[in-house]
Amino acid sequence: MTPERPTPPKNFVLASSTEEVTRVAIVEDGVTEQFRIEHRDARTLVGNIYKGRVVRVLPGINSAFVDAGLARTAFLHAADLALERESEDDEGPFDGAEDEAPATTQEESEDDFQQRRHQEARIEDHLREGQEVLVQVRKEPIGSKGARLSAQISLPGRFIVLIPQGRKTGVSKSIEDPAERERLKALGDELRPHDMGLIIRTAAEGCSRADMAADLAFLLPLWERIKSAAASVDPPCLVHEDLSLLLRAARDFISQRYEAFILDSPRAYKLVTSFASSFMEDPARHFLLHTGTRSLFDEYGVEAELAKALEPKVWLKSGGTIVIERTEALTAVDVNSGRFVGKTDLEDTIYRINLEAAREIPHQIRLRNIGGIIVLDFIDMLSQDHRQKVFDALIQELRKDKVKIRVVGMSELGLVQMTRKRTRESLLSALTEPCYCCKGKGYLRTPETVCIGLLEQIKDKMAMPSLKCLHVHANPRVLEAMMLRYRKSLEELERRTGREIMLVPKKELHLENTEVFADAN
Repeated sequence: MTPERPTPPKNFVLASSTEEVTRVAIVEDGVTEQFRIEHRDARTLVGNIYKGRVVRVLPGINSAFVDAGLARTAFLHAADLALERESEDDEGPFDGAEDEAPATTQEESEDDFQQRRHQEARIEDHLREGQEVLVQVRKEPIGSKGARLSAQISLPGRFIVLIPQGRKTGVSKSIEDPAERERLKALGDELRPHDMGLIIRTAAEGCSRADMAADLAFLLPLWERIKSAAASVDPPCLVHEDLSLLLRAARDFISQRYEAFILDSPRAYKLVTSFASSFMEDPARHFLLHTGTRSLFDEYGVEAELAKALEPKVWLKSGGTIVIERTEALTAVDVNSGRFVGKTDLEDTIYRINLEAAREIPHQIRLRNIGGIIVLDFIDMLSQDHRQKVFDALIQELRKDKVKIRVVGMSELGLVQMTRKRTRESLLSALTEPCYCCKGKGYLRTPETVCIGLLEQIKDKMAMPSLKCLHVHANPRVLEAMMLRYRKSLEELERRTGREIMLVPKKELHLENTEVFADAN
């Protein structure tokens, strides 16, 4: 009999599932580190394999647009063609497109970029318009951008990722022990088919040859089925749909690091234990069913953390604050002293706030799944030693991220520039929508400002020769401001034209929307 509230280890997975939606949270050391949500009628596209058709080749940006049967034409860059290359980036959990790689400094990323640029193929040498191509979604459509595709297919298992077009063995960079890396590399070379490539995943650390062989025995027939399906259909067509969020999480997170997987649905529990029985001996030891009276996410404090993660301001334990603001071009993160006044001198107070913020910001970035350009604005520090310690603490925490990150060193003004690979929408985009009042601007025109434009509309309408009466509908706050500030102007219009102006308050009208229409009867 499963206990009402299983006692979890330090690192565990929570999965709240209904017929319509699945939510998964990753908890490390009692803190929610990652969150994903998937609706039944809006499954993620990442990991899906399509047979597509090239509709346009663009040498100027070394890319092509591919019709894969999606809502928008997808994007394929020359760097993602199925050309032989070695990769040591693990395919990250949840998202088959996330690279499990530590944060890099500016110097490292510059070298990597120049090397890739030198080796990059020319798109026009490999693709032509109308050509059929087998592609896999690497990045979800975000905003107005279509999905990012790759012709380098990857099929993730529990311990390895099969790269059918590859020729070498790579080991996840997150496995740092040299002896273990060498052991796994030797195992991969021994098991790898000569005409394919393998990536050894982080979860493989400490695994046996039999474990990896079992993974490969599942992935090789899967690739044969995909090839057979692709040969029998015309583009554009879905050839292979990746696992659901629930099953991907079950596959990726039961390892030495994440020992427990707690679910709140008997149906989901039965599904994942049946799925896991194909690659583990005793699934019931790892998968636990929550039967408490409180909801699963409430029980473990996840709902409260998610609610806080949707707010721009984050309070630090010291009393300082972090303010996270998203714009079209970048995300700005501002560190403030807040209520923290310190106990010694000003420089020490600022240093302590910045140090705490440097450890909290990477967690917020992971939880909120912030991607693209990110600019961190720490409080100005006079000491170069303090700036370096804060920057080192930031890099140390960023190395925990599964997503590829590049960081520029801290400036004298306390600014740190970084980029984080964007593969899917942020937490804010997944759980919220633009305000119907302000349309996402974050502000509204004041009632007094609306009155100015409304008064001009009234003047124009009052000049109509056939007008008998003018009806003005607006939000009550606007009409209140109108009567307070422009009563004399309205009375003068009525006296001069001999026509009546009827102000009608409408609570249902948006603050900035007004209706002005003439009654000619």
